[in-house]
Amino acid sequence: MHNTLIITMGWLSIFSFLGCGNRLKTDIQNIAHGPFKVQIEARHNKYFNINIGKMATHSYLSYTIFYRDKALEFSKNLQQNTGFSHLWKVYILEGAPGPTLIAGSQSLYLITEEDRQAVLRPLDEQSHDFAGLQMLDALNGQPAAYKEVYMGQPGESLDTIKGGDYLLVNQRVVLHIPDLTRYVFNENNYALDNYSNQSNSKGAIAFSPDKKWIVFPGGISWWSAEENKVDNKYAMLVYDYQGGTSYALPFDHTQTRLKDVSFMNQDWFDKYFEWVQENEQYRLQVRKYEVLPYWQGFFKDDGASFELSPVKASMQQVLATFFMEQLQLGKENILPGDEYSSDEINIKYGDLKFAIWYRPIEQELIFMKNIYAKEDPRYKQVLQQIGHAFNQELNKGKYQDEFTHY
Repeated sequence: MHNTLIITMGWLSIFSFLGCGNRLKTDIQNIAHGPFKVQIEARHNKYFNINIGKMATHSYLSYTIFYRDKALEFSKNLQQNTGFSHLWKVYILEGAPGPTLIAGSQSLYLITEEDRQAVLRPLDEQSHDFAGLQMLDALNGQPAAYKEVYMGQPGESLDTIKGGDYLLVNQRVVLHIPDLTRYVFNENNYALDNYSNQSNSKGAIAFSPDKKWIVFPGGISWWSAEENKVDNKYAMLVYDYQGGTSYALPFDHTQTRLKDVSFMNQDWFDKYFEWVQENEQYRLQVRKYEVLPYWQGFFKDDGASFELSPVKASMQQVLATFFMEQLQLGKENILPGDEYSSDEINIKYGDLKFAIWYRPIEQELIFMKNIYAKEDPRYKQVLQQIGHAFNQELNKGKYQDEFTHY
């Protein structure tokens, strides 16, 4: 680990003038890392905001990197179409063989010192999309969160990239931090067996035990005229970032209890997939169960609703009965009113009004606050109580025959 010295302990203030004599404060901070000095300037620009009909202030950070008091110059490929040509972000790279920085905007660059000279190498240059970074082995050998690179905001300083040896850049470059070896794979993001990368801003979902294979969620979408909706099929896309080989591993949505790509996370992956060794190499496969894990409900909208899917229409009465038994309610608590459709049951609990709404085309059962009821924090408390209690029953194997298939 290399020592980093904050040269300017506080924020210094200088002044700049923008249009019509408006004087705006500009803050500057200087941070040293080895032979490099990073100058962080907080800029505040006045502009007319047509949405609010008056002048507003846009604040952001601009970085400059100095080596022996000389500012480093970046390629014209730093960014090409954002309208902001300054350096957006600078990171300290922990675990590198010498003081090392990663810096950039749309494109990202590696900055090191060799033979008493600053060396600036492209990590990945691109003309569109936000850049992104993800440590592949930071969480017990598995990927940490994927983070897109945005303009720094006043109050921020230098971030440190740490916690592992393998850094994924823009989902197509791997940097081995201990020796700064760079590997490029899937450079053009081609589909595998017609499955396209579905990770969006989530990045890789898994890293093999031998640190050779990276896994992304993939999918195919098409319009189903018969069901009048978009249908999806998913697969795991597996890449050998060093050897260049890759393959798609399709899987069944129902067998893996997967509604859509938003539910793909590390816990779900570990439950339904496993790495096996074949001819001294690891290969990903769908985990085999004699008895599949029981279906569970899930919370949505930050816990403001509870959903069961895919389920039969009869699950609506099952959940309504469970809700009423848990809170010792009677038939007089069932209210008339079908704000959504005839597939809705409204139940009163004190002065609260809940809805249990079945959507037959989607096979979804949604338990939530009645749409016309006033907001009240007690709704979320009751929904959480009932949802967790119902999941406990499901986890015992109850009501599983009420579920259908995706």
